[in-house]
Amino acid sequence: MSSITRLTDDEIRKLFPDPADVKKLAELMEIVKRAGDRNQKINQIVAKAEELGGIVLTLLQKFA
Repeated sequence: MSSITRLTDDEIRKLFPDPADVKKLAELMEIVKRAGDRNQKINQIVAKAEELGGIVLTLLQKFA
């Protein structure tokens, strides 16, 4: 995960101790890094908002 984010492995483990959450983070990061325009990425995230919402909230709390 640290290879596709600016977070270290330790930071990721602290934020997301559950392996299922790390998998969701990876999915979110893949959407963000994938080719395509901004609106496509937003639509993909919105379509999975219920599944990825906790991950997004944790990341925003980290950076807020």
